[in-house]
Amino acid sequence: MKLLDRYFELHDDFDHAQAHVDRATALLTLDRVDEALELTSSPRQGAVFPKLQTQAYLDLPYVVAPVVFGSSTART
Repeated sequence: MKLLDRYFELHDDFDHAQAHVDRATALLTLDRVDEALELTSSPRQGAVFPKLQTQAYLDLPYVVAPVVFGSSTART
């Protein structure tokens, strides 16, 4: 998390979208699901670089399903 914080301090906006995905992944690893979901639902980066797409939209169902359905199924 400290490394990501340092990255955001650089003010190089191009890859912030992926860095937010990486931060959300780290938060999920720490079982901080609410924070991760809050971060991935933010439309901020899409407004800056609308044609840049991350893999977050593919990962989101694997995060939401265990929370909603109480399953501990992890994506491999």
